[in-house]
Amino acid sequence: MKRIDWYRVLTVLGTFGLMIAFLWYCATPSGIKAGDCVEVMKEGTSIQMEYKMEYAGGSIPAVIDEKLQEYYCPVWAVDNEEIAEISSDGKLTAKGAGEVKVSISYKDFTDEKTILIKPLLQEIKVVDVVLSTINKTGEIQYEFVPENAYVEDVEVKIEDETIATYTDGAVNALTVGETKIIVVA
Repeated sequence: MKRIDWYRVLTVLGTFGLMIAFLWYCATPSGIKAGDCVEVMKEGTSIQMEYKMEYAGGSIPAVIDEKLQEYYCPVWAVDNEEIAEISSDGKLTAKGAGEVKVSISYKDFTDEKTILIKPLLQEIKVVDVVLSTINKTGEIQYEFVPENAYVEDVEVKIEDETIATYTDGAVNALTVGETKIIVVA
């Protein structure tokens, strides 16, 4: 019969216990950060907010971090629910125009991001362009309604390009006539 070496057993168990204690310490939250997100969004749209836990032991392996993210349940909030609402899993929905602060909290840790929500574009007003001479160039001027509307790209089209063309923000008259200038955003 083989004799048990209790000294080795206790050494292994002690080492294992220290490893567990160290890993537990490393995985103890020391802060929370709202993830990078848009600073401006359009009314009526939604985005998924993200966050990152900070740990006492510094960085930890991604696989462990991913599992811990499922374990910790941070609380999301917005400072004005008339402008935006946020679900418990961090889905932010813009309901109206304005500035909203989105905060995330876990225990004593909090972080926040400010997001500007712009209204939907209702109309583009184009100022008439009158070119009295062939080969004369004129600038197109237009206004957005409301003027602070969310606009990503503006495209200008000329209905009849035998009369005029559009290049680099300017209309060039090719011949005598009349055509429509169409501005799309």
